[in-house]
Amino acid sequence: MTPVLGRHRSGSTVARYRSASGEAGPGGDWYDVISSRRGPVLVVGDIVGHDASAAAAMWEMRARLRSALWDGKPPWSALAQLNTSMVRGGVFGTCCCVQISGNWATIVSAGHLPPIVMTGTRATALRVPVGIPMGVEEVTTYAAAALPVRQGALVALYTDGLIERRGESITDGIDRLARTLARGPHELDELADFLFADLAPEERSGTESDDTTLLLHRVEPVSAPHQTPLDLTLVD
Repeated sequence: MTPVLGRHRSGSTVARYRSASGEAGPGGDWYDVISSRRGPVLVVGDIVGHDASAAAAMWEMRARLRSALWDGKPPWSALAQLNTSMVRGGVFGTCCCVQISGNWATIVSAGHLPPIVMTGTRATALRVPVGIPMGVEEVTTYAAAALPVRQGALVALYTDGLIERRGESITDGIDRLARTLARGPHELDELADFLFADLAPEERSGTESDDTTLLLHRVEPVSAPHQTPLDLTLVD
């Protein structure tokens, strides 16, 4: 099966998506940027599975989370609400939300990989609390970490399809992504293409069976207006 590709740009944010190669096809990865009263919320999630059911669950969970954030719920509360829906629907997955408010980033993770922040040419994976994946326990809470981010800093969210290698640890993959970010071009579209060309599964072997998702956001001046939400638009 030919991988499905997705790419989008909205202001200071770009996103890339590639479905799994081979027979797996599109799965449960998603990305979003949602406007809220407290600032834009960057979202990357991964629903377990690679079939029509996983894709349908992804769209539903993405819509539920977007609605909760639009209604003004903070990320930790919105993820707890989404978790309840996933438990009742028998859906499992992970998600990370990063809310940018001025020069502060509030990070909430439900079992997801850590965001990477690059300031200048130094890229670092953030050490933040990681809650349990969604869909496991109906009653759970998610801790939030608030960290300062400088104007012009780059925030990167991603799924495991971008970093996993057979026989390597997840930590090795995260470190490799941070190093690749640090040596990439400054312009966001060029950087996203550079990362996919260097790291994405189709370029590695063509035999991987996991989706690959990347979301890059450049922190704007405090007075910059919020941007419109991203649409997960897929293109052949």
